[in-house]
Amino acid sequence: MPNEAANQEQTFLMDLLKAIYQNQEIYPLLQHNLSKLNDNLALMLRKWVSDRFAQEPAKAIKEVGSRKSEVGSTVL
Repeated sequence: MPNEAANQEQTFLMDLLKAIYQNQEIYPLLQHNLSKLNDNLALMLRKWVSDRFAQEPAKAIKEVGSRKSEVGSTVL
């Protein structure tokens, strides 16, 4: 069961990032997944960003920097 929950959280994170990247409405997605908005999501996001920086640092800096303020303002 823990593995299934982790997969669902990973899928949610990817769906959320995709929606943000595509400038889609994310409030319904957040509302539908309130149980997944937790510390584990923050850790998964941190790991995803770290992995992106390791793969393509210059591209990742642009992508993360351009979307960082959007994510923060939307969630807060």
